[in-house]
Formats: sequence, C-alpha cells, structure tokens
Amino acid sequence: MSKPLPDEVAKRLLILKYQVVQALAMPPQDLLKNVFPQWSKQEQKKFTNNFAEHSSQLVTAMKSAHLWDLITKEEKEFIQSVPPKVKPQQHLNAMWRLESVVILMWVLGMVEEFPPFDSQTNPEIMKQIPYEDPGLFISRAKLGSDADIERKRALAELWHWRSRTRQLIEMGKQPPSNTGFTSFDQIVQAVATEALKQGDLSQVIDNDFVAKGKPYRILTTQEWSEVRSITMERHHALNWLCGYAPGNKWDKTPTET
Repeated sequence: MSKPLPDEVAKRLLILKYQVVQALAMPPQDLLKNVFPQWSKQEQKKFTNNFAEHSSQLVTAMKSAHLWDLITKEEKEFIQSVPPKVKPQQHLNAMWRLESVVILMWVLGMVEEFPPFDSQTNPEIMKQIPYEDPGLFISRAKLGSDADIERKRALAELWHWRSRTRQLIEMGKQPPSNTGFTSFDQIVQAVATEALKQGDLSQVIDNDFVAKGKPYRILTTQEWSEVRSITMERHHALNWLCGYAPGNKWDKTPTET
C-alpha cells in the first residue's frame, strides 16, 4: 500500500483549490435556474461568456502548473463547465471539496489545529495557498507524521461510522442477533463510551458523540446532512493520504466503515 508523496499531496491540494474556486464563483444552481430565463438574450450571453473566460483562466493556470494532466475526467468536466449547464450535484460535490482542502492543508502544516467534524471550513482559509509560483510550493511540501495522519484517519472513519449508524436507525434497521445488542443506539452508546476512554472523543453527551453541542442522535436532518458531508469528505482525503486508493487515484479512494 503506497502513500502519496509530499509533492503529490501539494499538487492535489492545488487541484482541489481550483475546483472550489470554480464552485464558489458559480451562483447557486436553484437560483440560477429561476433567474437565467428571465434575463435578456444579451444578458445571458454576457454571463456565459464571462464565466467561460473565468473557466479558461483556471484551465490555463492549471496547465501552467502542470496539474491539468493529473486531474480526473470528472474534475476536468467541472472546471470547464459554464452555467447554467452545470449539474447541481456536480456543483455541490465541488463545494464540499473544501473539507478535503483543509485536511491537506493540515497535513502540509498550513493549518495547526485539526478541524472539528461538526464545523464547515471557511473558504477564506484558501488564501494561505499560494497562487504564484506553484512549483516552489510543490517542491517545498512536507507532510506530518504517518502516525498522526493515521490517527486522524481512524477518527474520521469513526465519525463516518456514526453517520451510517444514524442512517440505519432512521431506516428502522436492527443489528444482527449475534451481536448481543438489541438496537444500533445501544451499539453507539458502547462505542462512544469506549472512544471517550481511549481519548478518541473529547466528550460525550447521553453516551453519544457530540456534534453542534448536543448528542449526535438529536441533530436535525439538516444538521446531520452537514456533519455527514463534512465527515465523508475528510474521510476520503485521509484515506487517500494513507494510501487506501489504488494507484493513489483520488477518485478511486474507498470510504467504507
């Protein structure tokens, strides 16, 4: 199981940054869907031309940094996309890449504190990523210790597992009879108690993970969706850093729990 080298991590960070920049530049898809048809043909053309120019500039920058040939087919498609011909899920996925950005920044020593799993990353953090001389940034890349990265990877997997147990509970599923538990909530309580004992969780409330200052089980649907998306994205990034992806291919990174 090979792990990405420091220069590969730096390159992946730059690639993700460009995707998030593209996503942030796009108006919300639901809003655009409603207002675009109301614009005049001239206004529509001006908007699409301006965005096409923006996309072209990103492609040029990525090619200049020798990144274009390293990105996936889906990433190329998104970077070159011009609203309103952008799939909503494609846009949403790119927005959530910010949670991978912060993980790669952390492992490269650009972020001191590992971010909590119940808080979204502020896009302003990307200002720390240099826009000029990417070659120098790549050549100077250094990673944190393997042990620290693996500990955080295991923690992300634990939080992802918590998300999936909530999904099972929502679906009305019951654990197999041979587990000795009569509900998944009992399993959660046992795992949370042990994780607190081992230091993987800093606190628990009502024998549950703490998210948004309350037990995970009582998160609203919207809050759960947010925490789940943060967790999934960071789990993906950490699994990739630990060499779980075949051939270190970003888009092939598994996130089973």
